[in-house]
Amino acid sequence: MVVVLAMVLAGSVMTAAQAGSGGDAQRTAEAEAALYLSRVVTTQEALPLHKCARAADRAGWSGTDLVVATAIAMAESGCNPSATGTNGQTQGCPDGSRDRGAWQINDCYHPGVGDTCAYNLQCNADAAYQIYRDRSSTFQPWSTYNSRAFKIYLNEARKAVLRVTGDNIVVGVVMTEGGALNVRNKPRTSGDVVGTLPDDAVVRIRCQTRGESVYSPIFDYETRIWDSDRPGRYFSDGYVYTDTRKRVAPRC
Repeated sequence: MVVVLAMVLAGSVMTAAQAGSGGDAQRTAEAEAALYLSRVVTTQEALPLHKCARAADRAGWSGTDLVVATAIAMAESGCNPSATGTNGQTQGCPDGSRDRGAWQINDCYHPGVGDTCAYNLQCNADAAYQIYRDRSSTFQPWSTYNSRAFKIYLNEARKAVLRVTGDNIVVGVVMTEGGALNVRNKPRTSGDVVGTLPDDAVVRIRCQTRGESVYSPIFDYETRIWDSDRPGRYFSDGYVYTDTRKRVAPRC
């Protein structure tokens, strides 16, 4: 087992004991997401996630980032336009602040977004997209992105985007607990290393195929699924969080 791990991961090798059980990894991800939602107060029921996906699509997100934006809306507010999160004193906001709407836009850091807009789903999505663009098209302003709490909603977000756009965009988050993940030219550990993916990298999975069985101490199970982000590049799905153990991308 250690031999397989050494060939899958670049750099230091983790044992199952060091990585913890797969149940621990799942529970940690769920706890992170629950922590954000627990601070949110709502005045109406949450919307179906495809409505946040549609708003994100209309705002301008596409491809991988459309799925990520949809998952972030779920992680931030449960896709609830009425959601309000209250913050204490922070740098630049001595009187505290409020995070508002589906994408939880802060009223102190973004005073140009008034409450009327913030609590309207499409206007909130449009404002969130502008914030994303202003930060060089990154999701760095959202804490649920930086903590990767959004990842437990990736499969739901994929389905929502599929319903809205007809595109099956599969997105995963690399989970190695520190080391880089080897990318090989074949779906087996004997394949040549053609690159690496850093821990916590957000990747679009172009297709999936059946290959060598690999044990993942991160999730505590064996899988024969290998993911591919581009032709001639394969990496074990046992180190990629997609919120499902099943094959969800087209076959390679």
